Amino acid sequence: MINEVKNRLVSAFSDALQPIDTRPLWDWLGDNIELPNVYNPSGRFSIDFYPYLKQPMADLLDDNIKQINLAACTQAGKSLLQQLFVPYIILENAGPIMLVCDTEANAKKVAEERIIPLLKSNKQIKRLLDSQRYSARKTG
Repeated sequence: MINEVKNRLVSAFSDALQPIDTRPLWDWLGDNIELPNVYNPSGRFSIDFYPYLKQPMADLLDDNIKQINLAACTQAGKSLLQQLFVPYIILENAGPIMLVCDTEANAKKVAEERIIPLLKSNKQIKRLLDSQRYSARKTG
């Protein structure tokens, strides 16, 4: 009886495991991310609109690179890059995530307008979120 329970438990655990997706990040994003309407362009992610982000995306997946510094004009995708990496981390290589904003008000705005809608655009992540927990602008 104990061996049967143990085998079922091990089987359930191992069935839930899957290897990390080793495709380029932009391919993974294209298959898994629908950009909400706060992004331009909205809809299915396509690297064709951001070809200059290929190298930083490759660097994000390189374990030998510990820090990435981006210098670019405004609206060039720097924030987009970090925001797009969040769903990948959650689904493919779970670990701690910290996004830093300059003020608490801006952090709330980014979370409500960008991060939460982006996470909800993925079916696998959406089912993990409690819809009441992230309601817009809680008071009290």
